Amino acid sequence: MEFLSDILLMVLVTVLSYWFWFNLSSKKIPKVHKPAHNENLPPVSVVIACKDGADTIESIIYQILNQDYPLFELIVVDDFSTDHTWDVITGIKEKKF
Repeated sequence: MEFLSDILLMVLVTVLSYWFWFNLSSKKIPKVHKPAHNENLPPVSVVIACKDGADTIESIIYQILNQDYPLFELIVVDDFSTDHTWDVITGIKEKKF
């Protein structure tokens, strides 16, 4: 008899848990307003600090330059790299600002 009451208690707890979960999860979460490009958005500064990153820095810079945020500046800081990171950075001629 004790075994049967344990099973009934587990079933009751499970059913109540699912009921609470379903009722709480069915509440609508309001969507976040995604601003359009024509709204006044604040300017953003993107800072990249790198050291000995010649293999990856060009790709990272172009990924940031290809963002669709309308007003941003990109600041790249080279921490005395021993490879040719600075040459890669200064070799990028594209300016979007």
